[in-house]
Parts: sequence; C-alpha cells; structure tokens
Amino acid sequence: MVFQTAPMPAFLASSLRTGVVFLRICQRLSSISITKAAESIRAGDLSRRITGIATKDEVQELADTFNTMLERLERSFERERQFTSDASHELRTPVAVISACAEELEAGLSAGEAAQSLAAIRRESARMNKIISQLLMLTQRDVPLRYPTTALACNRKNWIIFLSGSTGPTRRGIVRAPGLECQL
Repeated sequence: MVFQTAPMPAFLASSLRTGVVFLRICQRLSSISITKAAESIRAGDLSRRITGIATKDEVQELADTFNTMLERLERSFERERQFTSDASHELRTPVAVISACAEELEAGLSAGEAAQSLAAIRRESARMNKIISQLLMLTQRDVPLRYPTTALACNRKNWIIFLSGSTGPTRRGIVRAPGLECQL
C-alpha cells in the first residue's frame, strides 16, 4: 500500500505545476490578443472591443480600461463630427444670403433695394464673424494662455516703480507682469 500512495503526491504536484504553467500561457496569449486588437483599431473605426479575456487579473483590468478608453474616444469623435456638421450648416446660411444679395446687386437694383441688399450682406457678415469667433473661442478654451513678451521702450525706473506700487528707494522684490519680469 505504501508503494501505491507515493505516486499520488507526485501526481498532484505535477498537475499543480501544469495548471500554473497553463494559466501563465493563457495570460500571455490574452495580452497578445489585446495587442492585436489595439493594432487593428483604426481612427475611423473605434467600435472594436477586446473580448474573451476572463483571467481576473491585471490583464483583464487592462482590457477593461482599454475598452472604456475606446468608448470615450468613440463618443468624443462622434461629438466632434456632429459639431463640425452643425457649424458647417450654421455658416452655410449666411454665405447663401450674401451670395444671393451680391447677385441681386450685380443685376442692377434700385437705390433702395441696393441699400437693403447691402444691409443684409453686413448683417450676415456680422453673423458669420460671430460664429467664427465662437468657434475660435471653443478651440482655444483648452489652450494655456500665452502672453507676448514686450520690450520696454520707456524709462525702466519709472515703469518698475509704477508696477511695484512703490515710490520709496528702499522697496525690494520681484515684479512680474504678463511678458515682463524684473528683479528690484
């Protein structure tokens, strides 16, 4: 009986080692599938997701995080497409009005009609300018402010006194203003 029970612990240890090796191989293969999925996703098609990973470890967490990131990117690109479409439509209307008024002016209108067409052109141009300004403001919203550096062409002593708010000779410190840094 002793002879027959000795192979059992060896068999269990061998099975355990085989299971651990198998799990590690599966983990590596799942990370390969993440890489292949990431490579196959193009900017135009963000609908693919990483599936089939059930390892309950950092590989699964990576796949879930990657899928969440793809969902956010897909929604962001969709909002950008919708915004571009809406902006194009908003600009198309004033351009059409301006073009029609210009054609009327070329056809030769009476003085009163010409004045109305010119007023419409000015109104629609102002509308387009407002839309374009709003678009520029939206695009610059996330850009950090940058102040241009300006050389002082006046008496530096008077300028520094003005900026520091000091008129006494004992004032010391650093004066900073957009585009200007002076050591006192």
